Amino acid sequence: MNGTGAPQAAKPERDFTLETEDVTAAANHDQPAPPHKDDVLVRSDRDAWQMNACLNLSRESDYGFRHGYRRAGFILAEWVNNNGVEQDSLVFPIVHSYRHHVELMLKHLIRSGCSLLGREATSQETGTLRCHSLDRLWTAFMPILAAVSEASAMSPPPDDQLAGVESYIRQITAVDPGSDSFRYAYSRDGTPSIVQEITHLKLLVFANHMERLCDYLDGIDGCFTWYKDGLDEMCANL
Repeated sequence: MNGTGAPQAAKPERDFTLETEDVTAAANHDQPAPPHKDDVLVRSDRDAWQMNACLNLSRESDYGFRHGYRRAGFILAEWVNNNGVEQDSLVFPIVHSYRHHVELMLKHLIRSGCSLLGREATSQETGTLRCHSLDRLWTAFMPILAAVSEASAMSPPPDDQLAGVESYIRQITAVDPGSDSFRYAYSRDGTPSIVQEITHLKLLVFANHMERLCDYLDGIDGCFTWYKDGLDEMCANL
């Protein structure tokens, strides 16, 4: 599966060992090593540098979060598509990862748009940035997008495309209004978190359409970046 909707051929999985020390005895008896009080979970390892994740590449950017959740959803969906197993359990992190990416992306675009317009977020926008509702975030972003398009002399997105994005967001909100439905089995009131009328979800269809939505939002972010670069260049030449 790729961003255009075409499935990719299965790729061989890369075997790696996350931890090798102090497990030999347990391994000889085919038993997994139990947790030990001296184990250090949060650390780097020079011997396995390719497994060291950088957490401080940029303290001022949420790109790693946005990109990471999208990639997690894609990689898991692609794995299910290639292997045909675990779909009934991996559906939850797949849907949540894609949904969380969209939430982070909309919040990023709201902040970026306000910055391009030379203003702080309003109190109402600040309140919306604290919520998890994709509907509210999209509604808050629409006037910002229109204002940035006018200020930059860029053509605004066509109405039919915006209607498509709104449709996608509305459909996601219908099954997961508060970013809880695919994280927890039960809501706070004890009822099942997933709407009972929904019994199946085809992951290949969902993931490919989510990639389409992610690409579109990424395109808007690219336009914002282009406009910001132009403003920075003008300021540098003053």
